[in-house]
Amino acid sequence: MVVNEAFVDRMIQNQRRAIRYYLCFAVMLVALGIFVLVFGSQASRWLVTDAAKVAIQLGGGFVSTLGAIPVKELIARKERLGIFETIKMRLQASQVDQDIGEPDRQRIDNLLWQVIEKTALG
Repeated sequence: MVVNEAFVDRMIQNQRRAIRYYLCFAVMLVALGIFVLVFGSQASRWLVTDAAKVAIQLGGGFVSTLGAIPVKELIARKERLGIFETIKMRLQASQVDQDIGEPDRQRIDNLLWQVIEKTALG
């Protein structure tokens, strides 16, 4: 398969979409955690024991810290997005300057296949 600009554009769109999803997921987790923390601090009137209040607050803190997992993935996706944008620029440069041509195109093909293989295998 020869790498073309449309293929790289699809890869860039996929990364941007994944970044949006992970960002929304992280924000929802942090917001849920903050909500549970506030609920736990205000629930002292309804809860019988202080242990239940502390348990709810700890649960809220735990949920908030789960937001770090999508943030870690966000960083990886942004790095991948940068790689795909660099590949796209090199493809455009190789189309303009025919001297770069075949060796550069072969390296881009190999790099893109490595990225696809790494993504597919996890």
